[in-house]
Amino acid sequence: MVCFRSVPGIFGNQEANYLVLIKQMLQQSLAPAQGPGAAEVRVQAVRAVCAFVIVHEKEVQIQKHFEDLLPAMMEVC
Repeated sequence: MVCFRSVPGIFGNQEANYLVLIKQMLQQSLAPAQGPGAAEVRVQAVRAVCAFVIVHEKEVQIQKHFEDLLPAMMEVC
């Protein structure tokens, strides 16, 4: 998750093909979980979503695609 947060454009010109997969990965990482490190994974997921949305600040469609992650992000915060 830290890698994705650091380089949110890692998928390059293939990103559009992976938007659903990216969202699913982030959604799973935001979900409540048990065990060591679970809380840190959720915090890193929030940071990753924020970084991804910031990179795409002018692409409203991408922002709308990820907007339903906001409640889970707020829960983590």
